[in-house]
Amino acid sequence: LHNCIISGGYANGSLGRGAGIDNAGPSLRLSQVELLDNYATGSGGGIYSAGSITINDCVFANNTAGNQGGGYFINLNLWKNRAVNTVFSGNTARSGSAMYIVGQTEGYYSGNTFDNNLSQLYGTLTINGEKQGDIVIVNNTFANNTLEAVSSLYNPLNGGAAVYINTHAESTIHLVNNTITGNLNSCYDEGGNAARNFYGAAVHINQGKLNLCNNILAGNYSTSSSGGDVYLGTEKGELLRTQYNIYSSTENMNIISGETDLISGNYVNALNDLENLLEGKAESNIFVPELKDNGGNTLTIKVLEPYYNQ
Repeated sequence: LHNCIISGGYANGSLGRGAGIDNAGPSLRLSQVELLDNYATGSGGGIYSAGSITINDCVFANNTAGNQGGGYFINLNLWKNRAVNTVFSGNTARSGSAMYIVGQTEGYYSGNTFDNNLSQLYGTLTINGEKQGDIVIVNNTFANNTLEAVSSLYNPLNGGAAVYINTHAESTIHLVNNTITGNLNSCYDEGGNAARNFYGAAVHINQGKLNLCNNILAGNYSTSSSGGDVYLGTEKGELLRTQYNIYSSTENMNIISGETDLISGNYVNALNDLENLLEGKAESNIFVPELKDNGGNTLTIKVLEPYYNQ
């Protein structure tokens, strides 16, 4: 599909899936396609796919899924997934507000912008499967995405307002050169108390090997005590390396920063540092970045001064 708009689809049948596109075939390619304001009671507000997807220079905006994958849901089995230079904005789902992917072997996501997406269980980009393969997330912007969960015994490992990945233990997740800021994880019980069984983070890797390099991963806030920037599963997650990243503070993640990483002394100082580093402002407990056209394929966050915690 090339150079078209798919808008206003409504799927509420027995499956309630794929309001914009329901793909039962092995391969789907989209270029300069806009999926807007589609609604599915089940999975895949914009797209439901049983095969591989290649997406380039597209827009997924204001799509909704009652279950998984506001932008798109992919049941890949042994397929691959690729999304490049695409905007995911204002999408909503119970899990995976922009995309929810099951069972992929390899994934590549580059030059995308994820902003103002809302989920309730797992975050904006969710990969949840047991197939082994590398996942590359490079040169993306994750800003102002929100995960709003309700405390219960059924959600002990929620989180990842920006990224949630639960993959094969031998799979490697490469997070390289991304800007991930202003994302919020919120989980309270009915009495208004912060839930103890909610392990939140802008990036939550429950299982898999994590490689972090050259990311701005700061100014993300979680109501849990497990940190707003990075949470790595203590039993199934493994940190391969962290180098040349910017983090908020030690209490805002459960990994140990590397010698080449930059980190503020505490979270309040981090918010002040981010106001000098990036275009945006601190409000309450979170940094609110400003997305603009800075010359790329999607809106990004401008770097004002190349200094942090100095």
